[in-house]
Amino acid sequence: MIKRLVFFVIAAFLIIGCSPQTSIPANSPPTPSGGWGVTVTENPATEVPLQQAPVSGDECGNPYYPLKSGAQWTYTGPEGAFTHTISSSGGGIFTILVESGANTFNIQALCMEGGDINLLQVPGNSLSYSGEAGSSTMTTTSNEGVTLPGDIQVGDDWSQTLGVEVSAGDQRMDFTLDSTYTAVGYENVSVPAGTFNALKIEQSTSMGGPEPMIQTLWYVQEVGMVKSEIDIGELVVQELVSYNIP
Repeated sequence: MIKRLVFFVIAAFLIIGCSPQTSIPANSPPTPSGGWGVTVTENPATEVPLQQAPVSGDECGNPYYPLKSGAQWTYTGPEGAFTHTISSSGGGIFTILVESGANTFNIQALCMEGGDINLLQVPGNSLSYSGEAGSSTMTTTSNEGVTLPGDIQVGDDWSQTLGVEVSAGDQRMDFTLDSTYTAVGYENVSVPAGTFNALKIEQSTSMGGPEPMIQTLWYVQEVGMVKSEIDIGELVVQELVSYNIP
């Protein structure tokens, strides 16, 4: 059971981009023996958009992730619709609630100086899951790096390394999540919410296995993430349906 829950929390952690997947067999390991691959739909490169002014009242000022309490994004994926909702505690501290059917995740995060966004930034911060697979908590034990910088230029690379403990009932598992990111360029991306000039980011996340998990995400200024793709034996594509930033 705990291996399945580890997979869930890793999927939810991937740059807030993956919804909980409920089709993983209960006894599956966190990564398949064949490793992870990704199939990405390429679009022609487009011009770098002009930097937009932050959303009014945005606590953070990160152009690619508006941080306002009550902001909500609805996506569609293989398991149906799911939502991300922001709840702010002030001072740059916020929680991301991810809801997909009976499954929910609460992810603690922080806006840092310069608009950097860091998931599970402080040791003791947590990501909690409850739903069809039971319940679990992933707690930070150490953290270095940043999840989403406040000033991203094409070609930039960055990283984040998290030491975490996952608990489910009386079971415990300690491991390290190493994530690296590259800002590839801008592409025109069409999703149910519309057509956007989006920044394409490639992310590789390893938890010590032979092959990393690779995900591609598309972010739009003053909108947030509009699309993600990951291959977990089958291509999982998630697209923005609607969003509301108060």
